[in-house]
Amino acid sequence: MRCWARPYVWNIWERFISLAFEKTPVVEGSLLGIKGQYLLLDTGVINIRKYTGYQVVANCVP
Repeated sequence: MRCWARPYVWNIWERFISLAFEKTPVVEGSLLGIKGQYLLLDTGVINIRKYTGYQVVANCVP
C-alpha cells in the first residue's frame, strides 16, 4: 500500500468499488484517505469495521 502526502480532490461523480477480504484475500492500492470507518484506496473502499477480528498486515512504501 502506498501512502500519499498530497491532498486528493474528490470527484462527487466518482463511484467506489467495495473491496472484501472474503473475495480477495490480498488487497493492494494507494491509500487516498480515511473517512470514518472506511479506508479509501485508489482500487476501491474497505469498510475496516467489518473486519474487526481479522489480523491485517499493511505495508507503506514511500
